[in-house]
Amino acid sequence: MIHYLFLVLLQKKFDSQKIVELSKNKIVLETKKKNLITLIPFKSKTYEKMNPPIDKIVVSKSPCYGSCPSNSTVIDNKGNFLFYGDSHNLKNGFFSSKVSSQITKEIFNELKYVDFHALKPKYSSNWTDMASSTITFISKGKIIKTVYDYGGESPFELRRLIRNISYLYQNISLQTLKTDPISVYDFTSGTQTIDLKESEIFHLFSELLKAKTISSYSGNLPFTGKYLLPVPTNEDYKNLYLYRRSINTDGKIFKIQLEDKTFKMIDLGYNFFNDNHLIRVKNDSIRRPY
Repeated sequence: MIHYLFLVLLQKKFDSQKIVELSKNKIVLETKKKNLITLIPFKSKTYEKMNPPIDKIVVSKSPCYGSCPSNSTVIDNKGNFLFYGDSHNLKNGFFSSKVSSQITKEIFNELKYVDFHALKPKYSSNWTDMASSTITFISKGKIIKTVYDYGGESPFELRRLIRNISYLYQNISLQTLKTDPISVYDFTSGTQTIDLKESEIFHLFSELLKAKTISSYSGNLPFTGKYLLPVPTNEDYKNLYLYRRSINTDGKIFKIQLEDKTFKMIDLGYNFFNDNHLIRVKNDSIRRPY
């Protein structure tokens, strides 16, 4: 007599059931009450032939009303890795790493189970105080899709990818990066505006880290944004203005005000706003090239 042994997780004990039929297509089990249970193999549908090639993935997780992790992660298909832990993580701060080719392959292999073209830009739960996630996909150096998920309402395959990327920092060696976060949610210029999602913000930040510092620039920098320096835990919110700094940019050149209120000029090498179609007219939801 052959039995199928399995663990009953809720009761924390092992149980066994008699196997009455066994083939490569199914297993039929007989319970102690003589009921029959049929198990069939499940094979996830794949979309690798329809999905675009993805070079880089950016994931950001926002806090909930509780102890949900707040962090951002970038990984590209070469294994280059950047992580920022904001709160409720095993490690908080900025870190970089070089992920092994095997792990990188496993991460990007998960993309074939995601129906990329069917993804909505936004998924939302009716519950309050839930955590949210955003994921941005980059192909050939350009953002091709960003998805926002509040309350875990997106497809399982996408949520699995988000989870595996956001927790990857726990399983690899990390090198500390000494840098201040630059998180600008919007840039404005007259009638034009740029609203960035969490993962798009971190993508921009990761690109600025690689950009070239220049001594001066005489051209027009029409877009203005604000960001916050790290604020001490017990600081009065009325004093937040002391930690605000400005950024002026045309999407390619970034003039960043530092903590001491001096400026640093950075040449990104390409126009982040224009190439990613992030600019829109105020009161218009459509993003347009600059």
